[in-house]
Amino acid sequence: MTEDAKEPTIPTTRLALMLGTLILVMLGLLSYLAPLGTPVSAQELHRLLNEDRIGSIDVGVTAIVGHLTEPQLVTQLDGGRPAQVQAVRVFRSLVLDEQLDSLQQSGLGIRENSRTTDGALGPYTWAAVVGFLLIAGGWHLVDQAARHRRYGSPRQRIADLEKQLEQGKIDPDRFRREVEQLSTEL
Repeated sequence: MTEDAKEPTIPTTRLALMLGTLILVMLGLLSYLAPLGTPVSAQELHRLLNEDRIGSIDVGVTAIVGHLTEPQLVTQLDGGRPAQVQAVRVFRSLVLDEQLDSLQQSGLGIRENSRTTDGALGPYTWAAVVGFLLIAGGWHLVDQAARHRRYGSPRQRIADLEKQLEQGKIDPDRFRREVEQLSTEL
């Protein structure tokens, strides 16, 4: 392999930092766009309403979020585990419009707000993220296979570099740098 045929490479440290930053940005974005509130049953919401623990309610298209006056211990919808929460969320279909009207007449603050209740993300967001990661992983494997077909496997390239070093075609510093670069692929 000549110096001209060498493919461009990204230093391993820079690649790791870029991927780590991308993962953190994606997690932050998903957390920001996710709906507020812990999913609970309609009975749990009614219990909190009867105990005057809810300060305001946001009504959305698919969910209702009750903002609590202070953190409360509630039973989650998924698995029935107790959790200390500041906001609870129930499916919109579980609460009747008449119930919301009577709550509003009793003085409870009710507002239409689909951002906090439904979130900007749809229900299949995690499936889309996992699908994207699978596609990216598949692309990486195909790219690695093509690179190995073109230039040989990393072990073969290291063996070729050793031969070039023994023949005096490359200096030890270049040999060390290229072996370090190739060792990340092993």
